[in-house]
Amino acid sequence: MLRLSVPKGERIETAHRYFVSMAGAEFNVAIALARMGRSVAWMSRLPNSSLGRRVAGELGRHGVDASNITWVAGERLGAYFVEQNSPPRPVEVIYDRQASSASAMTSRDIDWDFVEAASVLFVSGITPALSDGCRELTQEVVTRAAAAGVKVVVDVNYRSQLWSSSKARDILRPLCSLASLVILTRSDAAIVFNVQSEPSAALSELIDILGVSAVVMTLGSEGAAWIESGFCKREPAYETEIVDRVGAGDAFAAGVITGLLDGDLTEGVRRGLAMAALTLGLYGDTLIADSRDIDTVRSRTSLDVER
Repeated sequence: MLRLSVPKGERIETAHRYFVSMAGAEFNVAIALARMGRSVAWMSRLPNSSLGRRVAGELGRHGVDASNITWVAGERLGAYFVEQNSPPRPVEVIYDRQASSASAMTSRDIDWDFVEAASVLFVSGITPALSDGCRELTQEVVTRAAAAGVKVVVDVNYRSQLWSSSKARDILRPLCSLASLVILTRSDAAIVFNVQSEPSAALSELIDILGVSAVVMTLGSEGAAWIESGFCKREPAYETEIVDRVGAGDAFAAGVITGLLDGDLTEGVRRGLAMAALTLGLYGDTLIADSRDIDTVRSRTSLDVER
């Protein structure tokens, strides 16, 4: 999507200037993974316009393979507006994504050999909420990938502006049951799956509800908790100054995926928390950092000037 955000302290209804960037859950995860040195490809459907080409160009600039994009003429790129308010006002997000080119994706837009040869497939719960076609396609992609032995990661990423919690639950439960790993927030667990217990009990409930072997739950400023092979673990968050609240969850998901790829979920969660902290300190949805930045955050015990 095209993201238009107003400077902090300004309102959308009166702003005269906007910060322009590209965004989207899978887009953000792909870039963060590529910047961590991983081989990543992104699949979607884009308008053959200057806006569509900007999306592809941004992916390529960060090392993401954008060769699996379906280009279409005469369609539109989804957009959204962000108002970065200070407490007590929440961040305000306004979507303008109906009838976007991505929402019209079908199985004809997918290179199935490419999908089935992947090590990991990442899907966000936002994608099946975009349209009936995207819902059917997401189910097919996840089913075929899992059958081919690909590790599937589902980030619940519930968006109340796109669908109801009951519809999200009905559609996401079968997707999650095919996953190797499910990522969600504490709020997602409560709203979508009616799980409101303390983290360790909530994780055990989610394992039973979703029929998956590993679940990672983010806890905001308290860090993250996860369950793997029946054992619950927790890790605290990094202290950070928040510049932009949007996109941190996607950076976290990318870190977790690196752990899944390396066979060390604990390390992945720890890396993801550092990546999320860095993203909170940057404007825009995407993490502009590399593994050296992450190592610096994780090793630093005090804040100082880098000279």
